[in-house]
Amino acid sequence: MGYPDKVIIGALGISAPVFQEWKKKHKEFADALALKEIADIEVEACLFKRATGYTTTEVHYEEGTQGVKTKTITKQIEPNVTAQIYWLKNRKPDQWRDKTEVEQTGDVVLKFDKDDEKV
Repeated sequence: MGYPDKVIIGALGISAPVFQEWKKKHKEFADALALKEIADIEVEACLFKRATGYTTTEVHYEEGTQGVKTKTITKQIEPNVTAQIYWLKNRKPDQWRDKTEVEQTGDVVLKFDKDDEKV
């Protein structure tokens, strides 16, 4: 399901060193963990396609008097702005994050007149 190693370690109730040892000693365990990397790559590829748009082919089946006919339709899937924003916010957070952080240096001095109330 693509869970990070930390989550798997917690679910198994083992330590990180034991987890690493299991990966070395048990090929099936290591192979299963490698599948999550493949899943990540596939999802990244789909997100990229969705962000940039793509062409797809669909086959439609129509039943008529002379039997079933197939009809191939090519569709252009337009780029998706939400996918583009998501991609950019995660790949280039310094340029695309919603919240910008400003660091201020120096001292702040508060001055009160005699007649001002304390807050």
